Amino acid sequence: MKSTKSAAEQLKMTMALLVGAAPIALAWVLGHWIVRRANRALLQPTTDIPQGSWWSRATNADKIALAALGVGILSFFVALTTLGKDLMK
Repeated sequence: MKSTKSAAEQLKMTMALLVGAAPIALAWVLGHWIVRRANRALLQPTTDIPQGSWWSRATNADKIALAALGVGILSFFVALTTLGKDLMK
């Protein structure tokens, strides 16, 4: 069966999928790392057992990093959408 798309179009679509999936994968890896870091066990026998969600135990730097990551991903998708709109003209 003959393909209706040329090899160049298929390559362009593959590259677009990879470019779009890369920041999502990066965000997932960084988010997972921050949650693991907040949930790690510490050997501190003289302190209380940490309670609450991972968000309440995360440091301020971790919270700021997650917020910045979200803003960065949103701005990436806005830029990607704008680029796609310009390329479709």
